[in-house]
Amino acid sequence: MMTQTQPVGNRLASGRRNFDASKTIHSPSRVWSRALSGDEVIIARDGGPIVEIRPAAVSKVAEFGSHEWLFSRTVRPAPGSPTSVELLNMVYDDPDT
Repeated sequence: MMTQTQPVGNRLASGRRNFDASKTIHSPSRVWSRALSGDEVIIARDGGPIVEIRPAAVSKVAEFGSHEWLFSRTVRPAPGSPTSVELLNMVYDDPDT
């Protein structure tokens, strides 16, 4: 196992761990512990990367009551259904007139 810092695009990547594929088979818990600690793990064979394990991106949950929260719960009416104005007219129309 070795720590590697190498250029990735325009920046330097640190926190990457390289593991040889043949050694990974005998000690997978070391690979998982590194990945679970937040490091990017690269499993290589013959000097070339074959698998990358990265921390998953956490999806942001919209705050209760925010515009994003409300928009995510908006239900589109079925085609041909009455509009909100027509529904209000049905509620407030006097049936005697």
